[in-house]
Amino acid sequence: MALRLGALDVGRLPPISARFEHVRLVALSHMGLSEDPSDFLRLFPNIDTLNLQGNHLTTIPVAAGELRSLVELSMEGNPLHLHANVFAPLTGAEPTRIAALDLTGISSGPQMGTSADVIAAIDSLAALPTLREVVWAENLDFTHEQLQALTRLPDLRVLDLSRCGLRLDDEGSAFLRTAAGLQELRLNGNNCRDLPDLPELTSLYELGVARSGLDRVPPLALAVLAKHPSALYVLDLRGNRITTIQDDLLPALDRLPDRGSVAVWLDDNPLPSLQIQGLRAIYPDSFQYTVDDWLYFSPALKRALEVARDDPGMRSFIDWFSVGIRNTEKQTSGGLSFADRGRAAAVLQHYIGYENAHDPLPMLVGDFDQQLRQLRTRLQARILDRQTPNLAEFEMHFHLFESVMRARLVRGGVPFATFLAEHYAYWNHALTERYPNFEQRRAHLTREAFIDWLSDAQDTFNSNDQTPRVGEMAWRPYLGLMSRDWSEGLAFWDTLDDDLVEAFSEPVNPSRWPQVMLDNLVQPDASLPSPLEPVTQGDRIVWRGVGLEAVTDVDWSARQPVMLNEDQLRRTMAIYRSVKSREVESLVRRITMGLVNAWWPVP
Repeated sequence: MALRLGALDVGRLPPISARFEHVRLVALSHMGLSEDPSDFLRLFPNIDTLNLQGNHLTTIPVAAGELRSLVELSMEGNPLHLHANVFAPLTGAEPTRIAALDLTGISSGPQMGTSADVIAAIDSLAALPTLREVVWAENLDFTHEQLQALTRLPDLRVLDLSRCGLRLDDEGSAFLRTAAGLQELRLNGNNCRDLPDLPELTSLYELGVARSGLDRVPPLALAVLAKHPSALYVLDLRGNRITTIQDDLLPALDRLPDRGSVAVWLDDNPLPSLQIQGLRAIYPDSFQYTVDDWLYFSPALKRALEVARDDPGMRSFIDWFSVGIRNTEKQTSGGLSFADRGRAAAVLQHYIGYENAHDPLPMLVGDFDQQLRQLRTRLQARILDRQTPNLAEFEMHFHLFESVMRARLVRGGVPFATFLAEHYAYWNHALTERYPNFEQRRAHLTREAFIDWLSDAQDTFNSNDQTPRVGEMAWRPYLGLMSRDWSEGLAFWDTLDDDLVEAFSEPVNPSRWPQVMLDNLVQPDASLPSPLEPVTQGDRIVWRGVGLEAVTDVDWSARQPVMLNEDQLRRTMAIYRSVKSREVESLVRRITMGLVNAWWPVP
């Protein structure tokens, strides 16, 4: 039987006259207790487990030393004052039989006692004849001397120092070398990247180094495997950055005579899919991407995502997407609906090209895979924007991607008519949300407004413009498929791009540059876009474009190679960015107008 009370914040416990001799576990967590609850605890004389987590106790309850059956005590999160007598209730004339003590979250810093006091408190635990396990996680104030005192405890078998901010390299792990009797060691959440093999730990059979910054299997793990080939062994390597186990852990596991005696977990490490498969062949439950748990209904898709993650860009996107879905589920009362879960799964299916997600297009469009890779690259860049995409936007991307692929297959009629129709439908939907009344909306449903919408893009000169445009994301990337003018128009600027990249160390050759660029280098057009700067006008601040400086100290008319100095290059780059931006936007609008006018003729 157990009594569990929690999160009641009562401050103190009421007096009760009854006794509860049948109760074996008492948990009084997060109840705001600040006074010794011994009177209450004495009502439960036969408990073997006492959990006082998250209260405000500064001392061990006196009654804890009177509970003769007590074997587990948790004081986690209490502000214990650490001194030589802090554990006196447990270590009196007749010490308790406590085997496990949890001090998680209790600081050993100067605010809780001098270092000498803390060491004296730890040393006093040696008087507990049955103490085998100490959990002292989440203490960022440990000193080397305090850690050394812990490992001096004579019968210590289990030590948990998770999330203590330790750097466990050769020097930082030296305190462990005296803990020869340790059987279980948990160092999760510390810096274990350079953890040595620690040959002194001859009895160790459980090692926890999850989320410890590892980029390889630590030598200690391999050393223990080699020492105890047939003993029970637990290795927790979850949540690290281990990229390969091909030449160390896999061969070591494969050599074990009794594979059933080992439990190994490598969840969430960025392993190649073939190594994951090799690991599962030995231990089927040893690996998963926990961020994909929301896909519990589709194990096959989860396996396909493991393979897709072999590509670094795809890994970044899939991880980002799954984290977003997981967080949304946590924030949604009752969790995600099955319909929304299915929509999210469909996005990933289309992203990785899962099975027949895009059928029959991959068989009909010769460069389909190339086009899909380009879309993935755009989406990988899109998730880095300040205003990140939602599920509906991803659906829009793949819907219009497939639409333009299908439109390429149509022979005859208005070019890309179906693609334009899909964009028109999406535009009309967006207008409906803004103008639910049709009469209001009809005034905006003009051909010119449609062209504006398709041609619109973020203002790259205005850092306050963070709103992505549908046309920029799902129309502009396909202009090269719809019009030869797009690639030809960009070719001029590609040449200039190459020249300016080399301009830091080599002469530029303006004879290959567009005339519009040369004209603006001599006299920048006042209408050119440029970065905005704040200007005070009266009692308010307004933003205006920064004036562009001409590069008249270079003879551009000679059209001869010239080496630009730093200031000339700075002014040239500023004008180039502005001119290119204006010309590209003009090219987008011109091509868009031609395609829309053919599809939407106006008498």
